[in-house]
Amino acid sequence: MRYANLAVASTRPNAINVEGYEVAQENVVGSDSFHILFVIPLGTVKLERAIEDALAKSGGDILINVNVDITQFYIPPVYGYTEMTVHGDALKRKTTAERK
Repeated sequence: MRYANLAVASTRPNAINVEGYEVAQENVVGSDSFHILFVIPLGTVKLERAIEDALAKSGGDILINVNVDITQFYIPPVYGYTEMTVHGDALKRKTTAERK
């Protein structure tokens, strides 16, 4: 099962050229979640959807300084909940006029 599809990812500090980008929003949060009813999961969490949620909220194109958290809650066999949350800084590509 594929868990995520990422264009850029690292756990180490890197010098990424962000000259062509501007900060769209700092500390943006995106999430994806699903519920469990009577031991039946009603979906799956996907990292891509959480990232897309953050980018849609911020109007950004990429996230940097990203942290990913998963929260789970379950009362067997009645109800459960799983949520994946991403926190990061959204960058937006500068327009051609802004780059000059």
